[in-house]
Amino acid sequence: MDKMIDNLVNYFLLSNGITDPMKFYGKIFLVSHEPKVENERLTEIYKISRLVRLDLSVIGHPFVDKLETVTEMRLRLKSNEFLLSVQALVLIKIKDESFVALLQRGANTPFDPLLWTIPGGRMASYGFSNGAIIKFLEKFRLGMGDKNLIPYYPGLLEKENLLKVHQKSWGKNSDFHEFVKVSLPPLDGKKVQIIWEETLSKLYAPSRADHGLPLIDGPNHTVEMVIPIKMELPEMPQVFGENATLVPLTTLLEPGWLEKHPATFALHTLVRQHSELLKQLAAG
Repeated sequence: MDKMIDNLVNYFLLSNGITDPMKFYGKIFLVSHEPKVENERLTEIYKISRLVRLDLSVIGHPFVDKLETVTEMRLRLKSNEFLLSVQALVLIKIKDESFVALLQRGANTPFDPLLWTIPGGRMASYGFSNGAIIKFLEKFRLGMGDKNLIPYYPGLLEKENLLKVHQKSWGKNSDFHEFVKVSLPPLDGKKVQIIWEETLSKLYAPSRADHGLPLIDGPNHTVEMVIPIKMELPEMPQVFGENATLVPLTTLLEPGWLEKHPATFALHTLVRQHSELLKQLAAG
């Protein structure tokens, strides 16, 4: 795997003659084919089968114009394909208290408007852990004094690529950034490995496995891969981002929080079904 190819969607679009793939940024998604699901849990490796587009308004190239839309894929009752989504479960420990990085989606977002969520989005990167850090960087900026804190995990992304993501999202100079190393601990969930089908690209062979918690949203044909990211800071940072905030884990797990703060599938499932796991991660 060429480390420079960190955006799979862009690579596949380039491979099909699209010279400006960024024109379709955030509008073309990866789809996995026939993952093995038992008791609503992903238990086996799966393959990338193809791309889909957000809706019929996403046009501009013969290859893109022929792609199926997300709605069309979901309406095929016999479809055993799943959109790939990555979620960053960012736990920030400040002294003796743990906080969770949360967002409230905007009113005009195409999916789940106004719902509370952890940072995430459709998978475009190589590796779920890689994608989780990118999604967090795209939506959050943590500041402390005159520094911006950038989560960095060696081996996932080159520092230069992290800076590009951060600078693109926030328009800041690299001189004002500093890296805070984070840990991505393995979970009790199954290890997931992506195998790239030769029909889509001959470049990708069986490769790195990620540790995370796969949540299967069956009605929406989506695999929500939750990747835990732990940070430890000496004091409460400044939080920047549209409707971005840090919520104490104890508050998030209080009875009634979800009733007052309607949440996306991934956040709702984490709070309702995996509260003990959240506590273990925060304490670890």
